[in-house]
Amino acid sequence: MICLEVDRAHDVLLVTFAGAMTAKSLALLDVLLTNFVAREGTMPTVIDFTAVTAVDVGVATLVTRGQGRTLMPGQSRIFVTPDDLLFGLLRLYSTYQDHRGERPPTTVRSMAEAFKLLSLSEPKFEPVAMASPSSAPSLAASV
Repeated sequence: MICLEVDRAHDVLLVTFAGAMTAKSLALLDVLLTNFVAREGTMPTVIDFTAVTAVDVGVATLVTRGQGRTLMPGQSRIFVTPDDLLFGLLRLYSTYQDHRGERPPTTVRSMAEAFKLLSLSEPKFEPVAMASPSSAPSLAASV
């Protein structure tokens, strides 16, 4: 499951990623973020991977993704995970983003660290109303 929330006072997007991380769930994340950016524009983004229960995505997938363009150009992106394996994989992705010339995401272990990096003291996130991604209906069922 992937949930999007926005703190409108600070223009920060919070994405909560729960369940298994797979190539399909990452593709769904791309669809949701693309739709969000089309409606709301880009903004600093925290992606919380704390509730990921399994990592079923290969290194090659993350390398390929890291070589691509970011959906939030010029914005801070912070990934949150306490899991050692996922932390390392997300750092690998960040390295490829940096090598490509993109502003690389920062990976941290806690939401408190993420909020500190964005100077958020008391964020108030509200759910983003998202239509089911019509371009990826089969993906939505697998997340």
